[in-house]
Amino acid sequence: MKPANADDIKKREIRLIKIAQRELNMEDSAYRDLLWALARVKSATDLDWTGRKKVLDHFKACGFKVKSSPANKSANDAEYRKVRVLWTELHKLGAIAHDTDHAVRAYVERMTKKSDFAFVNSFQSQTVIESLKKWIARVEKKEKTNV
Repeated sequence: MKPANADDIKKREIRLIKIAQRELNMEDSAYRDLLWALARVKSATDLDWTGRKKVLDHFKACGFKVKSSPANKSANDAEYRKVRVLWTELHKLGAIAHDTDHAVRAYVERMTKKSDFAFVNSFQSQTVIESLKKWIARVEKKEKTNV
């Protein structure tokens, strides 16, 4: 992952300010007045680092909470979808009872000792994927011998 530069940080903070405005149900005129009172600007894009910090601190004091997404790693998005497809296949084969995200998370935690797939590195995710593939192969082989 590429380290964030100053422009990326500024864009992120401005997005947070806009999200806070929306979540706190702040009308545009009140929002503009707040920007003027705290930082002497009429637009969030005109805020410098200090001004963005003041505005975000004010919104946090008003009850805004920054929510982080647990699955920020885009590489794991495709890997998780692969795990989910394999898990569903196992369910269709009758090898597992529950085709839910909760069941997948429990399996991943047993395999990797990580509480969430977002914390799994590429090696661990590939290990999970390969174990599911082998499980499917064993179930399919067992079905063929039972027929």
